[in-house]
Amino acid sequence: MTGLILTPYKINALFIFLILFLRIAPSTTGTECVWDSAKVSDWDKVGSKELIRHYLAEQISCLRESNGSSTFQFLEELSSKASRSGELLLQVCTLEQLGQYYFLKKDYPSTLHNYLKEASLWEKQNNHFEKAHTLVKIADLYAKVGDFSKEYAYLQSAYRLYAEVGLKGPLGTIASRLGFYNKENARYDSAFFYLEQAKLFQQEVKDQDGLIYTINHLGRIYKDKGDFQTANDTYQLALDQAISLNNKHPECWTLINLGFLALDQDEYEKAKPHFVRAKSLADKESFQEILRLSCEGLYRLAEQEDDYKNAYYFFRQYQELGAHLRDNQLTSALAETEWRYQQSILQKELEIESLARNRDNLWKLLGMLASMMLLILLGFTWYFFRMKLKEAEEKKQALDLEVERYSEKNVLLQKRMVDIQNNGALVKWDSIEQLIHEQYPYFKTRLVKEHPKLSEQDLRFCMLLMTSFSTKEIADYLNISPASANKSRYRLRKKLGLSREENLLHYLAEQT
Repeated sequence: MTGLILTPYKINALFIFLILFLRIAPSTTGTECVWDSAKVSDWDKVGSKELIRHYLAEQISCLRESNGSSTFQFLEELSSKASRSGELLLQVCTLEQLGQYYFLKKDYPSTLHNYLKEASLWEKQNNHFEKAHTLVKIADLYAKVGDFSKEYAYLQSAYRLYAEVGLKGPLGTIASRLGFYNKENARYDSAFFYLEQAKLFQQEVKDQDGLIYTINHLGRIYKDKGDFQTANDTYQLALDQAISLNNKHPECWTLINLGFLALDQDEYEKAKPHFVRAKSLADKESFQEILRLSCEGLYRLAEQEDDYKNAYYFFRQYQELGAHLRDNQLTSALAETEWRYQQSILQKELEIESLARNRDNLWKLLGMLASMMLLILLGFTWYFFRMKLKEAEEKKQALDLEVERYSEKNVLLQKRMVDIQNNGALVKWDSIEQLIHEQYPYFKTRLVKEHPKLSEQDLRFCMLLMTSFSTKEIADYLNISPASANKSRYRLRKKLGLSREENLLHYLAEQT
């Protein structure tokens, strides 16, 4: 019992043991799965993408061991966080992992979506190498689902980017694929250009496997164009280089090409060893497609030699391998159909989203334009109103000055007319008209010429107005009431054709 008593020495020893245990065995608590944001942020600032990739791969591996279902959620949350914080390197590395995740799940539209976002971010960083690498992944994705025209377009974009950074290895591989595409579509000039480029790049970087496939493509072009001798020489060159390789796949393809070239020229004895050798290697290496093609060649040879037993044997093998290939093609076709369906849905969603954004932007633009037009219209209206007001004020001032000038000028005339009126009991109009004629000798003549329909009463009214008399005073001279004088004035304006804005006295003054 005494051994169980906890002395101070034992307590200290137990405490030290617990500390050491916790420090050397963190995996039991799962602490290595905790994401260190500060460390990743520092790497992002200095552009250490390889460190971020390695650390991200470690975290994903840790999560998969502890809880595989949380990996996708972790990546999605990390991608959103990186996007908000502006950590571009972390974001592209996360998108890369998400693309691989969706690819393994065969969710090709989501894979494409993440790869396209990744390529866009690499473009923002002006990183041609990484963008080209991502474009190649997109091209591979399109190739997998059978959309070879899209594959070709993305490979061309990647080729241009690799050319800018001068990477000959990737350039050789992509040029070979571009040449193969053009060869399959009978665009031989383009095919020759890319294949010759690929040949040069692959020779420089010593990519023997790629070089042999490129030479085989060139041989196929010569064969399709009917130049069998050049095709045979090209295939033989490829075969000589392929024999020394550990990888037997290029050698098998070259043997198949030589065999069918010999068959096309009815050189059966020459074709047979090529097919036999190709079949032997394909059996050993499990190259199913090459095995099927070698069985086809051997079946055709046996049929030519009337060896029906071997012909039947090889034909059955050819059929079985072909059925297996068709099953794979059918599966691939179904996957492609599903891909195209998902792609069309994604495209529609993107179109709807784009239309919604365009609509919102259009309404904003129209609102801005309407506001600007309204402000401009109000500005012009205010300007023209001010101009009209200024013009009216100037016109009124001019009229006032002119009326004042005529009033001053007519003071003596009015005085003489009043004197005549005061000196005689009966005032003859002829005397008054004589006085006005002396002051304005051409007034009546011009007025009659301009308005011949004016009556004598109208002419008298006009002459009295010219002398600056008021309406009441004019009524006295004409022996009519002021109301009648006002009516006469209104009718006179209509006879003279004056608008409401035109001043009657100013018009009469112009006739002087």
